[in-house]
Amino acid sequence: MVRRLAALGASGIEGVIRRIMKYLMANQLGIQFNWKGRYNKVGFENTTTMNIVLEAAKLNFPANEKNGMQVAWAIKEWLKHSAAQINQANKNK
Repeated sequence: MVRRLAALGASGIEGVIRRIMKYLMANQLGIQFNWKGRYNKVGFENTTTMNIVLEAAKLNFPANEKNGMQVAWAIKEWLKHSAAQINQANKNK
């Protein structure tokens, strides 16, 4: 699974994470998560999926020491904008 996700690729680590997250879950599922699990949402930080995403990012960018922080930031942003993506998709219909 890690290799499959790493194969999605992109030019930067944030782009890789956006592609991986889009591949793994729909925005409708993304709105049920946040990073820490506050406000009656599921925490993404300590999930197996988070570990898989991190390992896939490390395959694409192994030399970068800040991978963990960049991956976390990119996932937080993706989760935060899930609702906006749903609204935008509904407007375009």
